[in-house]
Amino acid sequence: MWRTFGLIVGPVAACLSLYRVYSDWPRWLPGAVYAGILIFYLLGVASILPQYYELRSAGLFIRRGWRTMLIPYTSLRTYRPAEYLPATLATDGLRITTTEGRAVLVAPLDRERFLEELTRCAPLLERASPAHAIVPR
Repeated sequence: MWRTFGLIVGPVAACLSLYRVYSDWPRWLPGAVYAGILIFYLLGVASILPQYYELRSAGLFIRRGWRTMLIPYTSLRTYRPAEYLPATLATDGLRITTTEGRAVLVAPLDRERFLEELTRCAPLLERASPAHAIVPR
């Protein structure tokens, strides 16, 4: 919730501070700066929202903004908990690694149910050791 609040209040505060700093500019220039900030902000939000994940018959389908990807279940290798996911605006989620070495960050609402269904669909998927764990030789 706080991140969403920050996404709304941040650009408004930036525009107000620009108005105070550049009040001696020509009258049309602050409006152009505000429009640029607004366009940049809207593109950033559109690149991450809406987000959802589906377990389809062909593989794990991920939609994040205008980007979509379908990862076959046979290429899913490991998963581990992730504490902060800036791409998903979540504080807890999963980092899923594929056989190609690509990592995908997901933040399902019900993580345990999602993992249960995902491991049922992708039997080769296994839990990875934590990132900070020391592996014996």
